[in-house]
Amino acid sequence: MEEKYNLVTQELLLAGYTEEHYPDYVRLPGGVFGKSPLENIYGGFEYTQDFLSRKAFRTGCGLYVQASNCISDMDYMGVSWCYENDNVLIHCPYMKNSCEQNDPLLMEMMCGFHLCACHITGDYKYANSVEYLEELAADEEKAAYQEFEHSHKGRICRNHMHYCREQKTWEFSYDPLVCVHSCHSEGYCPVRGRDLTREKGNVFYDIRVSTIRKDGTLFDGEKQVLIIRGRKLLKKQISMDICKAIVSLGAEHIYQKEWQNTYSVRALADPDLMIEILNVRALKRDKRNDDLELLDRIEGTRIVYETDQEKEIKKQKQKRKKMRLANLQRKLVTHGVEGLQDSEKRLLQKKLNAEQLEELNLQHREYVQRKHENQYQQMTLFAAENEGEDGNE
Repeated sequence: MEEKYNLVTQELLLAGYTEEHYPDYVRLPGGVFGKSPLENIYGGFEYTQDFLSRKAFRTGCGLYVQASNCISDMDYMGVSWCYENDNVLIHCPYMKNSCEQNDPLLMEMMCGFHLCACHITGDYKYANSVEYLEELAADEEKAAYQEFEHSHKGRICRNHMHYCREQKTWEFSYDPLVCVHSCHSEGYCPVRGRDLTREKGNVFYDIRVSTIRKDGTLFDGEKQVLIIRGRKLLKKQISMDICKAIVSLGAEHIYQKEWQNTYSVRALADPDLMIEILNVRALKRDKRNDDLELLDRIEGTRIVYETDQEKEIKKQKQKRKKMRLANLQRKLVTHGVEGLQDSEKRLLQKKLNAEQLEELNLQHREYVQRKHENQYQQMTLFAAENEGEDGNE
């Protein structure tokens, strides 16, 4: 039997079953890549969900487990680990990296996965099952959390908690950046034991970008410095309590964000490129410091503001939109509605009112009429020239 088929398919084919005739506990899945429906990415037949829901699996150490808690269709070390090959996987509830009763191939996997191979069995005993151990572990986790919460007098937050299952202990590590995404940064804060202040703001900072000039001129080799002032860390305003807590983290996390998102790519072409995060601050709105700007300009530093860049980007975007609209209007005049794509028609209907569209259609009709008149005049002139030549002859 061909090894491309899984064990269940091989057994059924040996028993005389075919792709047209097979028992009701298997089915033909999709993912066909050959002429036969059995030539699919799953290796032939696969068990039905109804069949799997009535079956259980067992680990090498004797633990029972339901199919719903198993991991199937995983390829590792040249083996397909699935229900149909009778080697489905689970996460070991004991979190053992090595186990003599486990499949030897899984022993070579990196630590931390704790995968264990299971085989199909006919019975199921909850008292000796993975589900029972998971329930006990969940109870232990809940009890440990309640104990930790009591010892800290409730001044903890689940969003900043981490549970170590091996040591059965909770750890609390406050990160205000988590608050920005997980709790909307408003309302009651259990860590502070009070409501967050309703005053909202943002975290602003400046970026100092420096490099060496490389343009082949007399100034080649000089140091160039650019400072971008007033850059926002957050997309929207949040409670000033959270903003101040973020400022207290320092500038390293902002540096990593800027470097990874923008400047690391630029540094591939400019190895001398360096950035520095300056003046991290929590404010309701940022203000320009004219004295500081004057001092930087005297030192030869170029200063730009984030707000100015945003306005320029917005201005250029609006300019491109106007140019596109003007081009579409010219296209409507020269080609008519029939010459426009559906997306272009929708854009014109969105940007122009009925009177403006009617005016453009009128211009199109006049354009077509002038075009026909010009063609008629050219044809008349051509005919007259031909008659003159014939008369001379």
